[in-house]
Amino acid sequence: MFGNSLSILYSALLSDLKSMDIRNRNISNANNPSYVKEEPILETLGSVGGVRVSDIRRISDEIMQAQLLDVKSSYSAFDELNKLVEALSPYFEETSGVALEDYINNFFQSLHDFLREPTNEAAK
Repeated sequence: MFGNSLSILYSALLSDLKSMDIRNRNISNANNPSYVKEEPILETLGSVGGVRVSDIRRISDEIMQAQLLDVKSSYSAFDELNKLVEALSPYFEETSGVALEDYINNFFQSLHDFLREPTNEAAK
């Protein structure tokens, strides 16, 4: 009977030691934004008596996780858009002195001239 009590006490002390270790990690990483808090899950040892740490559960803030996922998604989308702009930018450079904007303006000016005088052969 005395040995069984010592066994129960020993398992309780080991479980408490593991639980304190987990809580100490939570405290020491309190200022680390990427650290996820942990919580010990205790279970009984059945008819023998005593307790043990059966698992360690991660505690995460669902709202913060959703915001983080949203930010990462937005970053990824903007990163892909930036890569596309960088890939297309050589085609729109003004190396010849005539910009793409000038070509577009000339096109619409010609279209405007044609619509104003549809019978004008030069506008056609």
